Amino acid sequence: MRTREIDFTNGNIFTKMIVFTIPLILSTLLQLFYSSADLFTVSNFGGGENSMNAVGANGSLINLIVALFTGLSVGANVYIANARGRNDKKAAERGIGTSIILSIIVGIIVSICGVFSARQLLILMETPIHVLDKATDYLTIYFIGIPFLMIYNYGSACLRALGDSRKPFYILLASGIFNIGCNFLFVITFKLDVKGVAISTAISEAISAICVVLFLIFNKNGYAYLKFSNLKLYKKELIQILKVGAFSGLESFIFSFANVFIQREANTFGEVAMAGNTASNNLEGYLYNILNSFSVAVVAMVAQNYGAKNSKNLKKILLYAISTVTVIGLVIGGLMDIFSYQLLGIFVQTQEALDMGRSRLLVICSTYFLCGIMDTLSAYLRGLEHPITPTVITLFGACVLRLVFIFTIFETIPEIHTLSWLYASFPISRAVVIIIYIPFIIIISRKVFKEIELKKHIIGNREQKNIAI
Repeated sequence: MRTREIDFTNGNIFTKMIVFTIPLILSTLLQLFYSSADLFTVSNFGGGENSMNAVGANGSLINLIVALFTGLSVGANVYIANARGRNDKKAAERGIGTSIILSIIVGIIVSICGVFSARQLLILMETPIHVLDKATDYLTIYFIGIPFLMIYNYGSACLRALGDSRKPFYILLASGIFNIGCNFLFVITFKLDVKGVAISTAISEAISAICVVLFLIFNKNGYAYLKFSNLKLYKKELIQILKVGAFSGLESFIFSFANVFIQREANTFGEVAMAGNTASNNLEGYLYNILNSFSVAVVAMVAQNYGAKNSKNLKKILLYAISTVTVIGLVIGGLMDIFSYQLLGIFVQTQEALDMGRSRLLVICSTYFLCGIMDTLSAYLRGLEHPITPTVITLFGACVLRLVFIFTIFETIPEIHTLSWLYASFPISRAVVIIIYIPFIIIISRKVFKEIELKKHIIGNREQKNIAI
């Protein structure tokens, strides 16, 4: 099997970042396209807007739960990329084995807990009663497939840490096509409606999990591969993965936690608002995942160069990433605002629902570049093995501020109790987070660069002594 792994410690960093990120973008766009296909299928061939709302009602809740546990895969990414950067193949292969076992354990635990609590979680979200049964069916089946999703996410993180972002894309392409085919089969032929798209998703996740494990096993021409003898929880590797991954998962959970409350508040504005919110949220996901792909790349790139003690490249990576997400965010966000009615019309047809969706798009998309910058800064610190700082900043800026706004100003002032103000909490909190990040980025970077120079000096003295001897 040919290897397409990229070494980020030398060569043109910007070019390598783009080459590595393009498959990441395509992967995330495919995932969203398949989610959109679920909505499109049930809306046009299943139970209509009611079924679409049932699927959409799970969006924030699924993101919340999955984000918490897939955050651990960031720890695997950082550990394995760092091991490659310092040229420690044995540690990288132990990290891969530990990651796969960890994904299986985490996946099973989340699946069991989720299956038995699906309905209650949706009730806590204040999901409208007329879509509750269908939403519960979808979420229950989705939880059954969670172990496969975890294996794919952790396996993909391992491949990306080694510098390979293409194989995860190929896997998603194949499993996604199968997913769409099953959607039509189960919804149109077998009339399973919401259950049909949920079953299709679970099956495609199982295919993805099998494929990513096979790619890791047969990656013998790459820097590291999965050995059956390494399929165990190594203490050192597990601690290092959890050190970064636990806080990354917590950060993602905190971020999604506030979004759950925002969706909960949006649900209270009625079924039409819910339909517009679901359609808009689905479209925003495309822009978010394009920008977030750069933060995923930044984690691997920074971790490799931190392991290789290359401070010059670390500075370049941060500058290139921030510049790129700003430009892309402004351009694509602007285009989505311009063509908002046409894009929303893919999912909803009534003028009132279109207007509701557009009111959200206009606020969110024009400022989405702030989210890209925020995620890039967080990824940079995680790659430097400083996961606590971005977690605390996210807790305050993206969660506490939003919740305080919702339960005080938003709930008590009638003029503020509108969807536009609810959506405005996104860009305002992101701007605050970025401002808070700046001094921490400067302080931690200086500390890391001094640490790198000190280690280089120590290594240089040792080499001189060896030469003298």
